[in-house]
Amino acid sequence: MSINKRDMVSGAFLIALGLFFGIYAYVDLNIGSAFRMGPGFFPVVLSGLLILIGIIVVLQSLNAEHPLMTPIAWRGLFFILLSPIVFGLTIRALGFVPAVVLVCGISAFASHRMGVLKAAIITVCMTLFCIGVFYYALGLPVRLFGGWLN
Repeated sequence: MSINKRDMVSGAFLIALGLFFGIYAYVDLNIGSAFRMGPGFFPVVLSGLLILIGIIVVLQSLNAEHPLMTPIAWRGLFFILLSPIVFGLTIRALGFVPAVVLVCGISAFASHRMGVLKAAIITVCMTLFCIGVFYYALGLPVRLFGGWLN
């Protein structure tokens, strides 16, 4: 039997994290029922899903070949983590539309294979989709263009 130690530790970490937050939510928050959910219902459900994913990862690690470690994609990691930070910093000053455009533009730099035309098309489509869903369908109280642009 071959054991992938990295996956075993990752699965155990997911299980421990799910147990920690699940127990915290169960003890300190009102769970309610499926028809009348309390503030602890959603965290307990998410904790259960996290525990389930951790169990699946642990079970898969028991009979796994040891894959070769690939180098970390630092470029992708940097730009993907930078995007929500930029969104949070620009949404009030610039507004929703410019913030989404910035996020899509920054995220496009995460891949070496992303061309300028493809990035522009994805940015336009994603911006229109976000406006349609968050502004019109859900009615979120966000300004499309912020104070800096008015």
